[in-house]
Amino acid sequence: MHAIWILASALSRQSFAFSKELAQEHARLANALARKLPPPAPAWLEEMTGRDPRPEAAAALQAELTAPSLRRSNFAEGFFKPLIDRFSVRRLRGLRITAEAMTARRCRIDDAAVNAEELTGSIPAQIAYRAARIDAEDEATVKILALKNERARLGRWPPPSPAIAASRCVENVWQYETDGASMSLRMSNEPAWEPSAKIVPQLNFRY
Repeated sequence: MHAIWILASALSRQSFAFSKELAQEHARLANALARKLPPPAPAWLEEMTGRDPRPEAAAALQAELTAPSLRRSNFAEGFFKPLIDRFSVRRLRGLRITAEAMTARRCRIDDAAVNAEELTGSIPAQIAYRAARIDAEDEATVKILALKNERARLGRWPPPSPAIAASRCVENVWQYETDGASMSLRMSNEPAWEPSAKIVPQLNFRY
């Protein structure tokens, strides 16, 4: 699991958008596996869950800006130059709007802005939605492993508290219920949904 995270970190440092997409997928896999670990939480957990995934996503969008399709070529200077220029401007605008939609609120995407530009399903939009949701998934991993640590210490699941309910995600709290022998943890509102993803794990856990 730690090896998967190290691979994800290495991929995220590459300059290619595809590498950063792979980094997101590997980081997400490591995160999901980490939630299944028994206590105590591993020492490298903070390294994995303590970062904000949005800068990595922004770097992926930056990589899209430098993709070959936006570079000048002899072909672009010819007959099709006006059409290519129009496409380039539209693409740049789409990347800017996607980045703004991702960074405005943690774990949220401005769906209206993305839909208005017909960006839903595009690679930049997929990167942005995934980053916003991974932000929430990281927090879920921290919460669950902290609760497991307390259960191991107390011999039962701990009672609800403001610290457990608190969330870095905008307009969200963690709804935690327990009878001591079992517990459930879920987000009050689902964070950014990935429109083009076939499977999106819901942030609703029971132990």
